[in-house]
This record gives sequence, C-alpha cells and structure tokens, in this order.
Amino acid sequence: MGKKDVKAFTLAEVLITLGIIGVVAAMTLPTLIGNYQKKQVISQLKKAFSEYAQAMQMAQVENGTLDTWPPLAKEQFNNNNLEKAKYFGEKYLFPNIKTLKICIPSSNECWPDDIKNLNNQRINGLVFTNASESAISFITASGYSVYYWLHGTGYGMWYVVDVNGPKNRPNQIGKDIFAFGASWGMPGAKIKPMGISNSTETVYYTREDIITGSNMESNDVRYKCKKESSTYPLGGYCAALIVLDGWEIKPDYPW
Repeated sequence: MGKKDVKAFTLAEVLITLGIIGVVAAMTLPTLIGNYQKKQVISQLKKAFSEYAQAMQMAQVENGTLDTWPPLAKEQFNNNNLEKAKYFGEKYLFPNIKTLKICIPSSNECWPDDIKNLNNQRINGLVFTNASESAISFITASGYSVYYWLHGTGYGMWYVVDVNGPKNRPNQIGKDIFAFGASWGMPGAKIKPMGISNSTETVYYTREDIITGSNMESNDVRYKCKKESSTYPLGGYCAALIVLDGWEIKPDYPW
C-alpha cells in the first residue's frame, strides 16, 4: 500500500496563526484584567463600608441614634484634635471593628505615605495623608486599612479606606482609596460616601456634578471623580459615584 499524503500546516501558517492569537490577546487581555480588578475593588469596598456601617450601628445600640450624639468640640480635649479623634475611636469604633494594628497618630505602619490622586499625581493636603497630626489610622482584620479624622465642629468625620492595605499599590484615590464619612448630633445624621448629603431625602451632588465638578462648592471641586492635571485629591468623591451607580464601576468611570 502506498503512503497516504499527510496534510499539515506549514511553518509560515503556524507563525501567522500565532501572530493573530497574540494580537487578539493583546487587545482583549487589558479589558479582562481591568474588569477583574474593578470587581475586586467593588467587593473589597462593599466589605469595608459594610463593616464600618455595622460598627457605627453597634455604637448606636450603646449610645443612642446618631442624631442624639453630642458634638466633640476640641475645647473638651484641651484643644487637642488628636485626643478628640482618639476618644471617638475608643468609644465608638474600636470596640465594634476588629483591628490588627492602630496608629496614633497615623503613620506609614497603618496608612501609605505616598498617595496619588485619580490622575496619578502625588497629592498635597491633610485630608488623605499622614501629614495631619490629628488623624488616626488602623489596619483591620479583613485586610483593609482606615484613616480618619474629626471635623473641627465636632459633628462629623472623614473615614477613608485603602481596600487592599497600606503596603499594596496603587495607593491611589479612586482606585483603591475611597472616602466615606459620618455625621451626628443633627437631623438626618447618617453614614455615607463623601459627596452625598446628610439628608436622607436628597443627594447633595448629582452624578454629573461628581464627575465634572459643575455646581460644586469651591472646596469640593478638588474631590471630583475626574482625571485632570492637579495636586488636589481628585477622586475623593468617587465612592459616592460608585454608590449612586448601584455599587458598580460604569464604563465612563475614570478608571
């Protein structure tokens, strides 16, 4: 019997096929990786906010509803804002949330030193950085870290989370660092993403406001969820955008 002809790909055909596969992979992998990263961030962010909300809810069981909490004026603490923040943590937060380490004042053991904004520029200012001497940070048993400080009026706080901890990049606002807050001692007091009203009936800023900065107060424009050249903490209100979008990172999010 004669040998049958065996058909096979030539070397050129194999190389062309591999080249096509490589091009397709190069085009699709960044999208797949990006979508995976977004889902991971949302999962971690929801967990961090849930634990924060639960801690505050448990504090209300012991101390009454938020609207009845007394203001914590710095005069009550010899004008020492760090002592004021420490008092708040020991009374309301730390008994109700599992921590691995607490840094008083905040330091790079619990919170990253080199923080960048949504446009990947290193930021100036005290809201998110260890430059503040009146802020406290801690690492939770769930792996995320927290940086918080109290308003001078004594009626509210910023509560900033780094969803993957202080040692893991990108340490970037709007990517793995997000801001929440709480108010007390006033009608409508609540726990919320920064950029959303204390009122339970209204939204302080609309979705478009948060993205573009339009209709924002001058002090708030620096926190809009938009990329642009600036050393402001751009992205500070990105958590509000995510919550308004139903805990999703939409296609127009400045990822």
